Amino acid sequence: MNWKCPCCGYDANPETQQECDGGCGHVNLPRTVILVGEATGQVIAMTVDTNFGKYLLKSFAGEDANYASEPQFCICKDMIQGAWVVQHLSSAKNPTFCDGAEVGDGGCPLVDGSVLTIGPEKMRITLRLQS
Repeated sequence: MNWKCPCCGYDANPETQQECDGGCGHVNLPRTVILVGEATGQVIAMTVDTNFGKYLLKSFAGEDANYASEPQFCICKDMIQGAWVVQHLSSAKNPTFCDGAEVGDGGCPLVDGSVLTIGPEKMRITLRLQS
């Protein structure tokens, strides 16, 4: 099924493609990011840029959230990369990892099924992207 661009109205964009073929440059990002705490099975959904720290993470990710700082990372829309990204915040004492790799300065684009952790293994959170 195709999607219609809200900017230029071009309606033959393939569902698997994020950038509009109509030439306007619009990027069609998933609307919602759903985070699932693997230790608890609890879920939180977001549709806006959000900073995550120890207290918010503890509400759905479990006791390993104690390894997080306040704040630890930000999940935000990045129109240049054309994706939702996770950005490690420099004030955090422990590193943020995405899919087993430390999140660098430019952030890490998120895909459906990405796994976030504090350090290489603490506080596993699985992400789902939903249009």
